[in-house]
Amino acid sequence: MDYSKTNKWNEMLADLGIPEEIKPKLNLLFDEHENKICVGEDINIFIQEARQKLGLSFQSNYDMTRDFVNRFEVNKPISKLIRKLKKDFMLGLLTNQYPGMLSMIIEKGLMPKVDWDVIIDSSLEKIRKPDPEIYLLAENKVKADPKSILFVDNKQSLLEPARKRGWQVFEYDPSNPEISTTRLQRFIYNQK
Repeated sequence: MDYSKTNKWNEMLADLGIPEEIKPKLNLLFDEHENKICVGEDINIFIQEARQKLGLSFQSNYDMTRDFVNRFEVNKPISKLIRKLKKDFMLGLLTNQYPGMLSMIIEKGLMPKVDWDVIIDSSLEKIRKPDPEIYLLAENKVKADPKSILFVDNKQSLLEPARKRGWQVFEYDPSNPEISTTRLQRFIYNQK
């Protein structure tokens, strides 16, 4: 359910009618804002700056967060594995999110329907991965030995702080969910 290793961001920009020559500037502007958005900044601040600095026009009621979520797709292999894992393990969600995004994802039925033991949403906690504090927060919430925690993410830069805390880590490749989920399942059950 993310855009990494996909063309969805570029598809969205094309659907918005963003001219090719403006896309690099818009990407830079978004990069400047994304960290702040993940800790609670209203995404509309980015939209306003894109209007002012780049001369772009968006519909007055445009909701970029909803546009993102509407482009997400269910990852069926990982959803199935998560439901299976819930029978044997505590499950937590440690996620960088934009304000309101996680509830939109849940409402749209994009998340596996399991009773998560812990949910840490960066936009609510006001800290985001890879800030070491968010990993410490997760440890405190699950009350588990760091060595017993398996952290799955799709970015090496977000795995490294967890590894430094003694967590087990697994890099998931969302561009190949079948193979990556199979590898993850083997990793988990070989550790058990």
